[in-house]
Amino acid sequence: MILIPLSIFHLDAAYRAAQLGLALVLEKSNLTVETLKNAIINATEDPNMKNSVRNMQKNIINAGGTAIVIEEIEKNLKSINSNS
Repeated sequence: MILIPLSIFHLDAAYRAAQLGLALVLEKSNLTVETLKNAIINATEDPNMKNSVRNMQKNIINAGGTAIVIEEIEKNLKSINSNS
């Protein structure tokens, strides 16, 4: 996955995905056709990223599927927002 955070609000999620080995992050200010092309090649050929994505897929399935995961994310966001 290639992530290009467009606002400060996207940075944490993008870099967390990269930290987990699920994505490459490109900064908008450095984005060119060449950097995007290279990132796509790197992401699709990186065996570690493929493995990380497969593991995340298994984790989501084992957690009950995407609907359950989304519900948990929404609960956490509501909790964070109510504590703000």
